[in-house]
Amino acid sequence: MRILRFVLLYPFAVIYDLITSLRNKLFDKGFLKSHKPQQFTVSIGNLSVGGSGKTPFIKYLIKNFGEKQIGVLSRGYGRKTKGFFEVTSESLASQVGDEPKMIKDSTRADVFVCEDRVLGAKKIYDINPRIEILLLDDAFQHRYIKPNLSVLITPFDNPFTSDYLLPAGLLRESRKGANRADVIIVSKVPLSCSEDQLRDFELHLFSKLTTRKPLFFCHYLNSTPVNVENKELLSGDKVLLVSGLADNNAFQKYAKSHFEVSDIFAFNDHYNYSESDVFRFFKNSLETKILTTAKDYIKLKDICSQEQLVRVFHTETEVVFVDQKEKFKAIVLNAFEAHS
Repeated sequence: MRILRFVLLYPFAVIYDLITSLRNKLFDKGFLKSHKPQQFTVSIGNLSVGGSGKTPFIKYLIKNFGEKQIGVLSRGYGRKTKGFFEVTSESLASQVGDEPKMIKDSTRADVFVCEDRVLGAKKIYDINPRIEILLLDDAFQHRYIKPNLSVLITPFDNPFTSDYLLPAGLLRESRKGANRADVIIVSKVPLSCSEDQLRDFELHLFSKLTTRKPLFFCHYLNSTPVNVENKELLSGDKVLLVSGLADNNAFQKYAKSHFEVSDIFAFNDHYNYSESDVFRFFKNSLETKILTTAKDYIKLKDICSQEQLVRVFHTETEVVFVDQKEKFKAIVLNAFEAHS
């Protein structure tokens, strides 16, 4: 079925390639202009549609550059509003998007949403010119804004080098678009991965590019799940899984290896939960323990009662560099100093 789908959709992928390649060429030649914000900007993006691990990496940057005042600008995918908004502790996920709300609630960064990244960056500078680093969420294809540093993220188990253009695959643009990146992060590297496997991956990846880039491998680890009272879920506890991700499989694999999974509710990425969904989750018993992700918890806590929230446990995704963490930090700080 997958091969048949590829064959049927490949002609449309060729047309899509022509359109995106022409657009990129117009930017490369200067016919379409890119705007450089006044702030030092770091773009975090990918070549594929969803699931690469951009949001956990943004949170990693906020945590590890704590000496700087940091802002985050996101499109706010899935929100019911339009235009420019600052995300506050009172904002609802439906108003600003689940990922910007999650970043705001779990970090010290100033977070904003705007479909127009150029306009958004200008407004942020007007509101708070003291922001030293502006992180641009999912902005690799937003070429109207030119970052000082471009970070491309690709997952270890499904790198862009093994994928194809939409609609035959999941790539938003040709693989050669990766040559625009300043740094490549390989996310979700298994803990069991050997040095030989990492070296083979690196050789394969760079065989597809015209220029070598600084390359870093990262593990994506799940934290111990906690509830609204910060009580921990115990290993082996019986849980019902709830998630709405681009790839629910990885979350389910993690849960099954640590807990007894009684049932699974899997939804599309950025799914907006309703009260009827919550009723289904708890219909058998209020004693049901629910295990979900931090992104899904942001939306569930807006519609669950306090009694229900005590039964909802969420896990965060933590980024851990395999090695060369300080080298990556030096690249960012050197680019920051060059901008200053």
